[in-house]
Amino acid sequence: MKKCIISMITILLFFCFMTTVYAADEINIIVNGKKIEFTQNKPYIFDRDNRVVVPIKEIAKAIKAEVVYDEEKNIITFSKKYDINNDAFYDNFFDDDKEFLTLYQVSFRCGELAYWVYLETSDNNGNVVGQGEWFGMSDCISIYNMDTEKAFVPIKYVAEEFGYTVTWDAKTATVTLSNENTKTMGHKLGSKQNHAFLSEIMPNIQALSECVEEMFCADVDFNEEYAGVYQSEQQYDDGSGKPIILYNVKEEAPKGDYFRDPTESSYYSVRNLKTNEEVRQYLRNYMTDDIINKWFHNDFLEYNGNLYLRRGSRGYGAVVCHAHSGKFLEQKDDKYYITVDFLYFDDFDHKEVLEFTRIGEKWIITKEYEL
Repeated sequence: MKKCIISMITILLFFCFMTTVYAADEINIIVNGKKIEFTQNKPYIFDRDNRVVVPIKEIAKAIKAEVVYDEEKNIITFSKKYDINNDAFYDNFFDDDKEFLTLYQVSFRCGELAYWVYLETSDNNGNVVGQGEWFGMSDCISIYNMDTEKAFVPIKYVAEEFGYTVTWDAKTATVTLSNENTKTMGHKLGSKQNHAFLSEIMPNIQALSECVEEMFCADVDFNEEYAGVYQSEQQYDDGSGKPIILYNVKEEAPKGDYFRDPTESSYYSVRNLKTNEEVRQYLRNYMTDDIINKWFHNDFLEYNGNLYLRRGSRGYGAVVCHAHSGKFLEQKDDKYYITVDFLYFDDFDHKEVLEFTRIGEKWIITKEYEL
């Protein structure tokens, strides 16, 4: 009886294993209704990021792009050229002249989440009149597979950058790519929002990134470190109180019956701002008070007419707003919306939507929320 039970368990485990292997080996890629046939190297789910990765030559051929792998730099570059008569036009945002998307490139470095895009636009005569580039952030790295000696890329990000919609059916292990319902890839990607608009609002995104990292656009002198003492433990107030004396750590600590910070926080002088209100005034160039108040809580110490950044015992910089990951989402009336990636210890964590409104001569972030 015991042998029978063991045999049954063995058989069940065998079939479970076979099912898992089958699902991993039989990932289907469908492009505009046509299945891609992979002969030697096949797509698979990269365990670390749980994303489908594909060999570069087969996916490039399927989306009608060229691909080059630079082994020395470990960079994969997909390129696609467009004829000016294919309706792949590009609105230049500031005037009515029509430009045509003629070159679009997407590059991935193996082992990194970031990728970068380069494009060229031409006039009616085919003369190059514009160039643009920006960075994106995926949630799966590109890979050089040592077993097969071939490069693989996350299919989602390659396809979407070239104008395809991407869907995943877990039941059939099928990735479907389609661009049949979109006018042209160039119309989608060569739009005004992806180039001129994103370039113009980059300072806003960088200011938000500074808030997330708790720097708040302060020019901080980290060469000189200061420490603080308090009149009493009551004044310390679990770290929320204000030191009565700041002193340079290179010098002798003040003598007297002072309460010393148990966390041994450090303070660094700010060069470009003198008060917390000046910090707020500066940030108002880029975002509304509601967003400022979400991130900034008078974090600096005002002491003897100067401003000081405090760094305590807790960690800083674990969460980062990736400033170069901005992508245009949509326009509604006078509002423009983009997405940005947030990283946690350099790994993708989540996306947020930023709403922009033109106020006077400036673009201002008027809303921020998680996607």
